[in-house]
Amino acid sequence: EDFSGLLDVGNPLLAAFGHTGQGFLDQLLEIGAQDHDAFADPGEASLLACLQHDLLHLEDRRDAPTAAALGPDDPSVQIHACHTPMREVQVLHDRLLALFETLPHLHPRQVVVMAPDIDIYAPHVEAVFDAAPRERSIPWSMADRRLTAREPVVETLLGLLDLPAMRLGASEVLGLLEVPAVSRRFSLDADGLARIRTWVEESGIRWGLDGAMRAALGLPAEPANTWQAGLARLFLGYAMPPEEIFYGDVLSYPDVEGTEARELGVLQTLVDRLTHWRAVLGIPAPASVSTESGSGGSTAWPTISWRRMRMKPKVSRPCGGPWKGWVKPPPGPAWRPAWKPG
Repeated sequence: EDFSGLLDVGNPLLAAFGHTGQGFLDQLLEIGAQDHDAFADPGEASLLACLQHDLLHLEDRRDAPTAAALGPDDPSVQIHACHTPMREVQVLHDRLLALFETLPHLHPRQVVVMAPDIDIYAPHVEAVFDAAPRERSIPWSMADRRLTAREPVVETLLGLLDLPAMRLGASEVLGLLEVPAVSRRFSLDADGLARIRTWVEESGIRWGLDGAMRAALGLPAEPANTWQAGLARLFLGYAMPPEEIFYGDVLSYPDVEGTEARELGVLQTLVDRLTHWRAVLGIPAPASVSTESGSGGSTAWPTISWRRMRMKPKVSRPCGGPWKGWVKPPPGPAWRPAWKPG
């Protein structure tokens, strides 16, 4: 529907940005909601008040013969140009402190800060507002964040449900180890993760579990640059003397020694579990079987505390009847969007 004609009638801001609110009010009226006129004219003492006045009376101030008389220090509407989201939050914190100082009747509970995508600003808000000293501290809370942004483990879980369709590239597998919950599960620190990343890159691992996986994708069953080939090089390098670099036709990777074998074991365990669950999730099964196979992963992957996240898992119901207990839908990309925590 074309609303361009409305820009010439009434207030241009309301015509340009009021469609969502108009649709919401129309829905309320359709269900029999009562309309009570509770709007109050804010006057024209400030720039913000002038904007509110024009919206209320559907006026376009550009057509007024004279401009409103505003003070040079009117702070009601401000525009700040900042080079990063972090700087935006820092300026916001400073401006709020100034407003609380100049307006004694203003309290933090009366302030609402809005952003197009609050998840972009969430880490910066935490860094700036939580790091402020006590005398500059401002109480705050955040709403409307996506669950996957609040809990990276949920995004990881949703990604693992797509294992049958994944190529298991080096970046995908290493990305799992970067998730805090996964690294804690394997007791892997930053140095260990950096070491594993170096091994994967230098041993030539690129994608695919083995040659059989590539053959299943219609490609030559060539094991080169797969996880199987790369891990074989790494374990040979750890087991063989430095002067022996070949075992059959496999070239060992010599830079694994001593206590570094623990990180090598972590990498092998991760690949083994991905191999197992890729096979399990790729087999269609009824809900009862899915329940049993799904519960077997409780020791393999980090568990999710639904109570701590104040939400419940919502799973779509199959055609054959209701779900019984904590189960998962039939595996495959087709059902993944139906699994929505909320």
